[in-house]
Amino acid sequence: MHYGGIRAVKGIDLEVSEGELVCLIGANGAGKTSTLKAICRVIASSAAAMTYSGKDISRAQVHELPRHGRLVEQQMLAIARALMGDPRLLLLDEPSMGLAPMMVARIFEVVREIAARGVTILLVEQNARLALELAHRGYVMESGAISLAGKASDLLNNPKVREAYLGEVAG
Repeated sequence: MHYGGIRAVKGIDLEVSEGELVCLIGANGAGKTSTLKAICRVIASSAAAMTYSGKDISRAQVHELPRHGRLVEQQMLAIARALMGDPRLLLLDEPSMGLAPMMVARIFEVVREIAARGVTILLVEQNARLALELAHRGYVMESGAISLAGKASDLLNNPKVREAYLGEVAG
């Protein structure tokens, strides 16, 4: 995936198991949204392999994806509409963006409730603390590549993550 001459995503390996809530965090421009768009086939991707529920979707057209288990990408205001389709996998791109803190807390409660029902979720979120507190596992994306991956609790306690994404200075 390229924007002009800049390669937005540089061959990442990302896995989200059924029933799992996984977050993808990183700074603006790290390639998070481009990754979701490639998964949803909204933008072209040269992915070597992309599978969902054991089926290769690397060459699937965007209109074909709902047939592969109702793969859905929605913004915050469309979460309710997306849930009406009873999705097995929900891709959320920055659901807290631009919201007041009280609304952010409510949105994350709703995401927690959705995950508790067994819906698989890939959450792209700039609020790293909230995302990592909510997720089972997480990935940190920098300059189009995955730089760290692991249990969300481990990433939340990682000094590099704490300094870069939680605003804490290592002491």
